[in-house]
Amino acid sequence: FTLISDSQGHLVLYAGCTHHSLDILLPYLFNELKITHLDALIGGLHLMGRTQEQIAQSLSVSSHYDVRNWYINHCSGNEAVVEWQKKYGPHCHQAWTGDIIEI
Repeated sequence: FTLISDSQGHLVLYAGCTHHSLDILLPYLFNELKITHLDALIGGLHLMGRTQEQIAQSLSVSSHYDVRNWYINHCSGNEAVVEWQKKYGPHCHQAWTGDIIEI
């Protein structure tokens, strides 16, 4: 993953695909690196083909951390996208190749 900070203090995580799971990545960022928030997480959730229980577990973990915008892509899986959009509403977006994301 790549953690990007700009001169205005925005923190963006570009994960590509969270192969090692959000359940590990988010606690690491917030607890070990001591970040307080992410303005955006851009990447795949790597939940395609996972069970509803696994999706619910990752969604539960995500709710403990201040991720202000989600830009999720290819390997998230349709079921996870639906659940993230239910939970995060206008703060959850599907990201596609060629999209321009302004933070």
